[in-house]
Amino acid sequence: MADFSKFVPLVGSEHVRISGEKKTGGVDLEEIVEFSMYLRADPAKLNTGEDFFSNLASDLFMNEEPIPVAYDDYLLIREYAEAYNLEQTDPEMEEAMQAKVFNFRARAGDVNNAFKTKLVQKTLNNTEFLSYNGFLSVPQELEEIIIGVFGLDDSPGTDAHGGLEFDKVDSEALQEKILENLERLLKFLGDKVPELGDLDPAEMLEHFGRLIKPSLKDKQPVLFKEFLDRSRTVFPTDDKELFERKFLQQSLIMRGIPFKYAHTVPEITQMNQFPEKYLGKGQTIGIISLFGGYLKSDLELYFRALDMKMPEIEMVSVDRGTNDLSEKSDSYNLENTLDIAVAAAAAPEAKIVVYCANGEKMGFFNSFINAVQAAVNDNVNKPSTVSISWSDTEMNWQLGQLKALNRIFWEGVQKGITFFASSGNYGARGTNSPMISKPQVRFPASSPYVIACSGTTTLSDALRQNIVEERVFNDPSYVMEKMPFPMASGGGYSSVFLRPLWQADEDLPESINQEKSPMRAVPDVTFNANMITGYPLYLRGSLYPVPVGGTSSSAPVWAALIARINQARNEMGKKLVKANLLPAEIPHFNIGYLHPRIYNQLKLKNLGGFRDIKQGHNLFPGLLKWEKYDARPEKWDGCTGMGPPNGTRLLELLTAEFDPEFLQNRDNLKEIIKVRAMLRAHNPDDDVLVTPYAEKIIRKYTLITMGVGLVPLPLLDLAAIAGVQVKMIKTLCELYELDFRSDLVKTLIGAVAGTATTVGIGAPLAGSLLKLVPFVGNVLGAASLSVGAGATTYALGKIFSNHFAYGGTFLDFNPSQAKLQFNAEKEASLNWIGTLANSLIDKAPGF
Repeated sequence: MADFSKFVPLVGSEHVRISGEKKTGGVDLEEIVEFSMYLRADPAKLNTGEDFFSNLASDLFMNEEPIPVAYDDYLLIREYAEAYNLEQTDPEMEEAMQAKVFNFRARAGDVNNAFKTKLVQKTLNNTEFLSYNGFLSVPQELEEIIIGVFGLDDSPGTDAHGGLEFDKVDSEALQEKILENLERLLKFLGDKVPELGDLDPAEMLEHFGRLIKPSLKDKQPVLFKEFLDRSRTVFPTDDKELFERKFLQQSLIMRGIPFKYAHTVPEITQMNQFPEKYLGKGQTIGIISLFGGYLKSDLELYFRALDMKMPEIEMVSVDRGTNDLSEKSDSYNLENTLDIAVAAAAAPEAKIVVYCANGEKMGFFNSFINAVQAAVNDNVNKPSTVSISWSDTEMNWQLGQLKALNRIFWEGVQKGITFFASSGNYGARGTNSPMISKPQVRFPASSPYVIACSGTTTLSDALRQNIVEERVFNDPSYVMEKMPFPMASGGGYSSVFLRPLWQADEDLPESINQEKSPMRAVPDVTFNANMITGYPLYLRGSLYPVPVGGTSSSAPVWAALIARINQARNEMGKKLVKANLLPAEIPHFNIGYLHPRIYNQLKLKNLGGFRDIKQGHNLFPGLLKWEKYDARPEKWDGCTGMGPPNGTRLLELLTAEFDPEFLQNRDNLKEIIKVRAMLRAHNPDDDVLVTPYAEKIIRKYTLITMGVGLVPLPLLDLAAIAGVQVKMIKTLCELYELDFRSDLVKTLIGAVAGTATTVGIGAPLAGSLLKLVPFVGNVLGAASLSVGAGATTYALGKIFSNHFAYGGTFLDFNPSQAKLQFNAEKEASLNWIGTLANSLIDKAPGF
């Protein structure tokens, strides 16, 4: 029994006071409080240190399942809970062990006693919430086990949805604006479509006003198809294609003021050259929803208007969260609708899964952690990309909350999930609060495991087919004149996360807060986000009166693009597996941790994967003139990162490793080795995918040694096997262009493998061996040697190839570390080597 008598402060649990919050009273000690504990993963199963502020890097993620909580840790937590009357409420224990999140309910008095605190009621922006002052405390025995306790401080956060304050839009005024500017729009149509040039604009205005005004007034949706049919009665034409492609595209519904510069998602993805062949088939895109909900009927209207098939959309409840429209704020509902609509339209064959958390009950920060955890551990839908539009400034997160969520992102990239988060709409300042003393970036965009997505203003030609101008999302000529509130693309430097290795070589600008910042720089990428150049949506059955955008629209588009590229990678990878160019054990070929590829691997920007943004800045309108970052031609900048994508070129670059011609190009190999050397310097324990050409060499010599092992020549066979292994390493040296030294290689082989040339015979051999009686003694020795020789050769090949692929040489080869890896590699190879041995035995002469 643990003592639980000495308590220590739980690091990271200190309440973060938000400007404007007020204490309203205490909490009834009999009131039932619900909360959760987030525990560490089993330390014995982690292959790296638990420094979650460092940045792990690897280009293959083999962990299909999350690392669960150690059972001994759980027993201690259960003992602690029983001692302090904390009732565990998890219905599925196995899921809780994997998620590392354990839910509890207890009297407020027992909670106070269990964490040596005093719960209080507070209010912020007319929202009441549960909280406490100072730190929570936990027993010393649990100090290293409990990462965070969440739900006892359920602050709603500030501007937590990233800046979509659409409730302030004056719908009636904007509708009048549409009608006032209708004549100019119709004149524009007459100029662009000669067949309509002879029509009287006044007559057109009268007809369009009669068609549209009742719909706006009554808030009834007008669909493309319905509008098209009604318009034909006004402007009959025999050229159906001309009418649909030109006239409809410039119609009032999508192009009136303030829709003059708006885009549909298919238009904007086409302009950014998203690959046409891959539309996300077989992929799942996760959407994080913390408040509010969405209407399926709104999405049906949206996709009918785009003349697209309604995608598969599934809702997953988190903490009993439901898909209910918020009565407090339509901005929440619009946020969810935007994320789903944009992601689905940008990857029309992908499945969309919305993780609906219970933000009203659990609070912003707690529901955020639980929603992302649910996505990472969803082994049914298995999202390969996750889009997150919710955020808050780093300073408003408790350190424990931020650390826990960052850890979840780390686990996600280990499973091959790529996370995308909006960088915010408050420019370099990061918030619209005048109480913040210095500029901030927003989390989770600042996490080194999340792709931070900022925004641009993308202007296109009249037919929405080509981009004619592109600048940073913050141009008063488009924002201030047309919109009721200002917005600008978020970006800058983290106050929490150190500069990741993959960003270290970038020529980064000086920080607003200090000349040379050693911290993580935000954003990574960008996409169209200006409200004026954004996307028309339906909300509560009506066309929303303005286009919808913000960096919230950038994240789901990027999630869709990478889902499409993941489809291509998986289809190509499976073909290489069938051709024995890649190991069959690889569960998927998702990109996962995208950052090293964006900044280093293959130099994606230099090779045309991104467009450069040369104009603009991200000063949040009305604030200090120096609080901004400028666009920097040909360089990373603090408002658009690497830039918007060329989707087709990114597809080529991010699938190059599956191209047999590319794999034979030594120049490409050198570039990959250079990057891997840098990654290994950062995290020496990381494994790397043995490149297909190296895998081919290893398998070839593995088969040779297995054949030699079947030859009944005592002593000579062992010498022959050793010679084959030396020859294999020499061939790998030629592949990686390294000097070869036979004497040194023999010494290293002996240090790593010793005399480990035989292993026990596995189950695949047993059936065949029984057939060989009465000569089973001789056969058993030969077969055992064959399997052992093959396993040893394969393990040695993997170890040396991985070392060389990371840029290593014989001079920095560590035999002690390699010996630990050797046993694991040898064990992992036994299944397929046993199968090969069966085949060889059947074909070998004399058996």
